[in-house]
Amino acid sequence: MTFRLPSEKLDHLWKVSEAKNISTNTLFNQIIKAFLDWHSMAADAKLYYLPKSFLVRLINELT
Repeated sequence: MTFRLPSEKLDHLWKVSEAKNISTNTLFNQIIKAFLDWHSMAADAKLYYLPKSFLVRLINELT
């Protein structure tokens, strides 16, 4: 199986994997697993990311 990525995205993957001290293959597998386990179904379940700062501000406004 082959994937084609823009060079700037591949460079970014290399930098992130180096920063985490893991192989690019391991990082790619983690990304695919996260997508399949969570992200691909989150939108169907109407789940969305909200920044912590937003939630804290909202809770403070309501209390």
